[in-house]
Amino acid sequence: MEKDKLKLEILEKINACDDAAVLKRVEEIFLEFSKVNEGGEKYLTELDPVPASYYQKLEVEYENYKAGDYKGVSWEELKKEIKSKYGF
Repeated sequence: MEKDKLKLEILEKINACDDAAVLKRVEEIFLEFSKVNEGGEKYLTELDPVPASYYQKLEVEYENYKAGDYKGVSWEELKKEIKSKYGF
């Protein structure tokens, strides 16, 4: 029953919202979840916060890195860049 109560609360908030940007973002969230669900993956939960598709994307990036198609920087270089750009 808690789930049904939450659904009603969310629907009420959506119905009361007049901000097009907020509504567009809500739509994008629902679209992203539907894409994850169509792929046979579970919705994000506290127990399983990362869908398998993210691991697949990470694997592709790692293969690109190993092939030399991606230029990374060392942790020291990154820290220097952050400190010079943001001051911390």
